[in-house]
Amino acid sequence: MPRVSRLKLPPLEPGGETLGERVARLRKERGYTQVELADKIGIIQTIVSAIETNVLKLSAEMAVRFALALGVSTDELLFAPRKERAVRKPSRKVLRRLEQIAALPPTQQTTLLRTIDTFLEGAAVRLARRCARAGLRGVSGLAWAKSPATLRPGAARPKDGDPATGSPLFG
Repeated sequence: MPRVSRLKLPPLEPGGETLGERVARLRKERGYTQVELADKIGIIQTIVSAIETNVLKLSAEMAVRFALALGVSTDELLFAPRKERAVRKPSRKVLRRLEQIAALPPTQQTTLLRTIDTFLEGAAVRLARRCARAGLRGVSGLAWAKSPATLRPGAARPKDGDPATGSPLFG
C-alpha cells in the first residue's frame, strides 16, 4: 500500500490542478464512481478517495494503472494540459467549403488558393501594424504570412496543398 506523504508541495504548474484533482476530474468526465474506478484498477475505494484528496501520492505502477483504467496516457494523467496544445476543430462551414474547393478543377483551385493567400497576407500585415501600435512584439501564429503568394513569380510553390506548409489539403 502506498505510504502517506508528509510533504506539502505546491502543484508543479502555478494555478494548475493537483494530481488528485486531475484524477477526480478525469474519473468524473468518464462517468465512473470511486467504487467503479477502484474495481477497475483492483484496489479499494478508500485508496481512490485518498489519492483524489492528495492524502496519498501515486507510485509509478499505480499511475500506470490509473491511466489505463481512465483511458488516458500517463502524461495526460500526471501533467496539467497545456493551453498551447488545445487544438480547435475547424468549423463545419469551413469543412464544407473545403470539400467544394476540392471538387473544383486544379486550375480553379490554384486561383482560389492564391486569392486566399493574398487575403491572409493582408490580414497578417494589418495584425502586425496593430500589434506594433500596441507595443507588442513577436506575434505568433503568423506562419501563413510566408505563403507562396509572397514568392517571386516563377518561384517554387507547394503542389496542391497548404500554402504555409505544403501539406496536401485536398486528398
